[in-house]
Amino acid sequence: MIDFKLGLMAFATEDHDRLIRFGRFTFDLATNRLFENGKLLPIQDQPATLLAILLERPRELVTREELQARLWPDKQFLEFDAALNTTVKKLRQVLKDDASAPQFIQTVPKKGYRFIGESFSETRITEFASDVRKLKVVRISQESTAADVGFEPVEANQANQETLPSERRRVVVTPITFWARHWLAISVTGIAFSLISATLLVFFRPRPLPELPETQLTSNSTEDVIVDSALSPDGKYLAYANWRHVMILNLAERVTYTLPNLDRLRVFHLAWMRDSTRLLVTGYAGPGATAALWRVSILGNGEPQKIADNVSDARESPDGKYFAFFNADSSELSIMSPGERERISLYRSKQMFSISWSPDSRRIWFLRDLGDTWQSLESVSLEAGHPAGPVRKLHEAGSILLLPDSRLVYSQPDGIFEQKTDSRSGRALGDPIRRIKCTASIRLSATSDGTKVGYLKGASESDVYVGDLSEGNTRLSNTHRLTLDDAGDYVHGWTRDSHNVLFESDRSGQWTSYSQPFDGPDPTRLVASEADAVKAISTPDGVWILYLSLPPKRDQSDRVKGSSLMRMRVSGGAPVEVVALERAASFHCPAAQSKLCVMEERFGGNVLYSYLDPIHGKQGPFRPMETIPSEIDWDLSPDGSTIAVVPRTGNDSRIWLFKGSEPKREITVTNAEQLRSVNWWPDGKGFFMSSSGDGNPLLVTVPLSGRASVLSREIISVPSWGVPSPDGKRLAFVCYPNSYKAWMVDRF
Repeated sequence: MIDFKLGLMAFATEDHDRLIRFGRFTFDLATNRLFENGKLLPIQDQPATLLAILLERPRELVTREELQARLWPDKQFLEFDAALNTTVKKLRQVLKDDASAPQFIQTVPKKGYRFIGESFSETRITEFASDVRKLKVVRISQESTAADVGFEPVEANQANQETLPSERRRVVVTPITFWARHWLAISVTGIAFSLISATLLVFFRPRPLPELPETQLTSNSTEDVIVDSALSPDGKYLAYANWRHVMILNLAERVTYTLPNLDRLRVFHLAWMRDSTRLLVTGYAGPGATAALWRVSILGNGEPQKIADNVSDARESPDGKYFAFFNADSSELSIMSPGERERISLYRSKQMFSISWSPDSRRIWFLRDLGDTWQSLESVSLEAGHPAGPVRKLHEAGSILLLPDSRLVYSQPDGIFEQKTDSRSGRALGDPIRRIKCTASIRLSATSDGTKVGYLKGASESDVYVGDLSEGNTRLSNTHRLTLDDAGDYVHGWTRDSHNVLFESDRSGQWTSYSQPFDGPDPTRLVASEADAVKAISTPDGVWILYLSLPPKRDQSDRVKGSSLMRMRVSGGAPVEVVALERAASFHCPAAQSKLCVMEERFGGNVLYSYLDPIHGKQGPFRPMETIPSEIDWDLSPDGSTIAVVPRTGNDSRIWLFKGSEPKREITVTNAEQLRSVNWWPDGKGFFMSSSGDGNPLLVTVPLSGRASVLSREIISVPSWGVPSPDGKRLAFVCYPNSYKAWMVDRF
């Protein structure tokens, strides 16, 4: 006798290969086949084998050496690095995995790769066997009747009619005769099961949510820059701000009006209060003022009420009990009850931004900048007082938003995504889904029911502008845009005749240096090379142009390797290497022809300034090694005697002066905060700088006495730094114009 139950189970588990599921993909380890939502994907052998190796050890580092041994066991294989890189690239293409923001395959520079996706395995069982296992199965033997196993009795043939007519016929069933006699019924049943399974797969398989249609709410030009916008909780209004005003758009009537009594504020953040009649406005009351928080009625009744100083962003909790906000330098997250002045500090860190409350008002979510375009999604519980996170690492995230159903929405350069969360524990659940495909979206807001989501969408670029200097380097006028393209453009110098501006641009697909007359539309490319050519400046004699040659960027650790400081004649010709760089470096040259240039090199937390001869390379030290902050801006005085350094540390308002081996001197700058960039006046009696102490960056001019003043209020786009021409008549500066407009999606 044969135990049919055991035989059936053996049949069901005979193909016991493991399936690995991750996201919308399923991978068959036995056959190296890859499926996406049940659909077989084409994948080559080597990428499939690589995926299998990584899936065997999820979240563990698999070294490059191990991959070489398993993918190419031939020890004489000479092009391993290129072959592995190509294989990883092909695998990422199949998985639609972005190397800069990976969901599945993470690169560990110079070491190997790691599978980082959520995955699980299951025993492989055929659809027919899976369904049969749900039936009641009994032992079949020569003592069993057909009725016992659920089949009707068969008629005996003419040669075998000895069974008693008064009894139910017994049938001797063996496994072989069973399958032979009922192959048709079994086949039909199997086909039926297959059809049913296929139908269920079509109708019940997980499907991505459809992307939502967008509605444009504003039509502002690049000269009328929107810095923030927010949908009201009741969905009736859109509040938005530019550099000068706060406007309210009635969405039903399509009528816009400007809020009174806010012209004196330079507003940069907006948020609605629960009643949809008041706004929380963050901004600056004037030059040199600290960012503060105001409460403003949109009904036009009364003056703005100042709530707190030293605030960079604020949001009211859903229950109305607290305001949550960062301090001005985004290093502390605090809460405060309306009507009170006492702050409760919840968390201290660096570079935090984008506040959002959980629906139950018990947790605050935020983003923390990790550097190199990466952010960490984190949260703080009001009860526990400590952060939960990092919940997820995001790439170039612009802002976040918690909806009433605890869906977390966040923006990235390629769209707006939603992520399920557990608002009580601060954990992310499942994988994110892209809901809106758009570029450069920021400043998310939503109605109180979460059905409408608003945001700013547009493009931001960097361009070079030129203006005329007058009144002793204190006034800038007649400004015009020099670089008329959509690429990134950054100025670093002038030719010695003060006629051409030297800048770098990625308009050709790589960063290279150009020369363009200050009053002309046509730039000339200076360097033709596969390497990037950046930070071009003229030597004191005006004969040479110095620049940095950087290899194509593979990863951050390889950025310096292969870099060089180069020179080429202003009149043209082949470039020549001056210094082969072993670490990050920068350089500046004086106006005086008798003086040498100066080169800066980083040694951990220390910096060394050395003399630089454009012909003979690095010379002796300019001064002993200094310990200074990791982020600084610096410039060399026109006479080549003094280095000016600005530490980029929060609200620091100091300029450090280094002259030879003399002790460091300091200039305290007044009437400006959060100083960035420093460029000497052509006569050496002051500096051009940028300051964030009046909202967003402004170009300021600072004499040696230290009292800053704004160069021009006519610059609407965000300026960054300015480089004067050698004759002192003009200033070339960098601006970041943008075309952000307010948009909305419904039924989110």
